[in-house]
Amino acid sequence: MNGTIEVNSTKGEGTEFIVNIPCRISGSHAVTKDTPKPEDAPGRGYHILLAEDNEMNRIIAREILTGSGFSVDIATDGDEAVEMVSKAPQGAYVAIMMDIQMPRMNGYDAAKQIRGLPDSGKAMIPIVAVTANAFEEDRDLAIEAGMN
Repeated sequence: MNGTIEVNSTKGEGTEFIVNIPCRISGSHAVTKDTPKPEDAPGRGYHILLAEDNEMNRIIAREILTGSGFSVDIATDGDEAVEMVSKAPQGAYVAIMMDIQMPRMNGYDAAKQIRGLPDSGKAMIPIVAVTANAFEEDRDLAIEAGMN
């Protein structure tokens, strides 16, 4: 994804991982490295769907996203994510953060169903794969499923 990963580790103290993934947020809000004031947050006014079955991961992701100003809806599996996108008005979500391994319907199948929606605006929502699997074949599967 043309990003970077930095690791800073001190024995006995802990490890810090810094992951930078280049992406664009459409609109007038610029993303900066400085912590924005809430009214100037880069995500302010943007709505994201987070599809994640693990409660702790949901809590962490929601905190990060809302801390950047985004409003977040939660789906706990792929079925629920597809249903939420289908029922939402066009333009409701600027992006979907999609876990890969979920019960009932996994992220790959959910992405395929979203890409197959008859409403082209909903079918083209950017879908970001959220996974610990970082092998080339996993990346290829995500792209094949229609994830960005």
